[in-house]
Amino acid sequence: MKHVEQGQFPNLQMGLVLKHFFEDHPSVVDRAGREFFEYVQARQDVVSKEKIEQLFREWLVYDFRLKTGKTAFETYIYRNPDGLSADELSLLQQASDSHFTSHFWVGAVEQEHNLLIIEECHSQKQYSIYDMTAPRHVRSNVGWVAARLIQLTQAGDKGLNDTSPDGKSTNWYFASDPVFFVPVVWTPEMKQRMTEVPLADKSTCVDGVPADGRQPFIDIVKMHYGLNDKTFEEFDIVRSGQIMMPQAHSPTNTSENTSQDRTDTAQ
Repeated sequence: MKHVEQGQFPNLQMGLVLKHFFEDHPSVVDRAGREFFEYVQARQDVVSKEKIEQLFREWLVYDFRLKTGKTAFETYIYRNPDGLSADELSLLQQASDSHFTSHFWVGAVEQEHNLLIIEECHSQKQYSIYDMTAPRHVRSNVGWVAARLIQLTQAGDKGLNDTSPDGKSTNWYFASDPVFFVPVVWTPEMKQRMTEVPLADKSTCVDGVPADGRQPFIDIVKMHYGLNDKTFEEFDIVRSGQIMMPQAHSPTNTSENTSQDRTDTAQ
């Protein structure tokens, strides 16, 4: 397995997954597109075309289910149409098995070490993201971010997290560009209140409570960018005037981020 330098995102060959479905199964992409865009109803005044298309591609790979009940990602791994190596398939399988999407507080950004520390809002569990691109998307030591995380084990140097005797390390990464990032300062009281607010859409809950406390990716996209935007209706504390914006940073509109995401093109 190829050695991966500290903070370097491993090559997941995600572009090949998209290429397979866009070129060989366009009807699947069409059906997924109708489902995604009809549900989200993206507002052109709050999200760019490039950003919403990046979010669609991510959802198509990780979350959209084919008629077989399998995701596009799981189907690609099973078929392996491009003849990927065992190591490459292993990374894809790890991403498929470990990914989840949630809201997080930003704890610290250490650009020197390509390290971002975030805390999941509802569980208060901390995650260390070793990724040289993370500080590019989260440019403040305080803030609120929604993103999909994946956990991967690969050959790495001693500086990485949980390095085992065999020279491999297990680390968390952003699967793609975050859904959004807002550089805001939260008081302990506001953070406590946010942990008590149900984040999941009621349709995804059992007896009103999400099974794992996490909101589905497509619901997060709809909440922040959709026509029926519920972001600040459900979280009225955000626009109640209690939030202080860091003076050294201005709000970052991630909807205008047109950088190439990791599910964009074939590697």
